Amino acid sequence: RYWDYSEWTIGAEYAIKISDKFSIAPGVQYWDNIELDTDGDFDGGRAWRVGLTVDYAIVDNLNLKATVNYTDPDIGEDAVTGFLRLQRDF
Repeated sequence: RYWDYSEWTIGAEYAIKISDKFSIAPGVQYWDNIELDTDGDFDGGRAWRVGLTVDYAIVDNLNLKATVNYTDPDIGEDAVTGFLRLQRDF
């Protein structure tokens, strides 16, 4: 997909395996120049996000994934987002 939300962005995430069934993955992302001027060029404004993803193998072939993120843009409201996913493999 074409990226059209900022002039540039950088992000990093690292998964840490706690046990055979449990891992956590903290992550960060930064966006620069998120505001569009009248010419359609990005000019000013920044945003950053921190988050944590937890993976847990409940039993063989049944996994739980939960994520929570906090986003702080210069424009607009701060936001807390996330999801919970159960996945069964056949």
